[in-house]
Amino acid sequence: MILRCFECFDFKKRLWVFLELMDCGALTQIIDDRRGKYDEDFIKYTMLRTVQGLDFLHKRGIMHRDIKSDNILVSEKGDVKLADFGYSVLLSNE
Repeated sequence: MILRCFECFDFKKRLWVFLELMDCGALTQIIDDRRGKYDEDFIKYTMLRTVQGLDFLHKRGIMHRDIKSDNILVSEKGDVKLADFGYSVLLSNE
């Protein structure tokens, strides 16, 4: 549901981030490749997994704040995961 970050470190004044491989790429690319020909089961499954990912975050007090097809990644095995948490926030009582 959420893209895994294996390691992150600073090396020679650059930030290196090692993320889980999602070999089919962003949902945006898949939509473009299909040129409007969508399988209903694929759409339902993708939306289900996206909502499950958001539910996972919200139960932990995290708001993604940048949900779009560029930030939904798909793997060859059919995994659908949320990515790019640059605008996310941790909710608090304040």
